[in-house]
Amino acid sequence: MTIFEVITLILSIVAIIISIISLSRSSEANKIAMGNLELEVSKAISETTRRIQDISLTAAPILARKSKGNQTAEDNHMLTTIEKTLNCAIEDNLNAYEEACSKYLDKKIDKERFKKNYIISIRQLVEKKEYKKYFDGVTSRYKAILKVYKEWEDLEK
Repeated sequence: MTIFEVITLILSIVAIIISIISLSRSSEANKIAMGNLELEVSKAISETTRRIQDISLTAAPILARKSKGNQTAEDNHMLTTIEKTLNCAIEDNLNAYEEACSKYLDKKIDKERFKKNYIISIRQLVEKKEYKKYFDGVTSRYKAILKVYKEWEDLEK
């Protein structure tokens, strides 16, 4: 072996070692980024769910008066406003789930962990009678949620 071949061999080995180190570091960075994205998804879903709960709590006393027949004109106005606000909050929540399901389908988050964390809540969303209008198969804007739901719930696979 000539000195030139030895130097080439040494440089090749160094290049391989550097490549392996870079690959290892990029894999770790990718895992950290994926973890941050999962945390962001979870936070968005939690915040929008909490908003729905808060609005529902606001409506409870007015609905109680309505059921007793003690509803005032002010209550009617409040209920209309609360209903509009609640619909916006529900859509925000569904948008957060839609974004999460899109990331799941694009394999940008850990699929196993996502399924473990969200299988029940996604099933409840899609099957909830009050949300039926959001999940019509043809006109629904929430295609990613429906696709994930079908993937997980299709027993004929």
